[in-house]
Amino acid sequence: MIICCGEALIDMVPVLSNSGQTSYAPLVGGAIFNTAIGLGRLGIEVGMVFQKTIDVHLCGGIQPAKTVIQKL
Repeated sequence: MIICCGEALIDMVPVLSNSGQTSYAPLVGGAIFNTAIGLGRLGIEVGMVFQKTIDVHLCGGIQPAKTVIQKL
């Protein structure tokens, strides 16, 4: 098993809205997260160690982080 250690981030990706204007969509990303997902898609057993927090994108305020170990 490969263990990836790092953070998953929210990437604000430009997209076109239904009206044709540019807007931004929040998508989960980050180099370590993307690496773990890619390894999993290749059939490699992978896990990820990260700190879980509730931030302004989810609840309007920052909550204390909690370390999580998760097999993907």
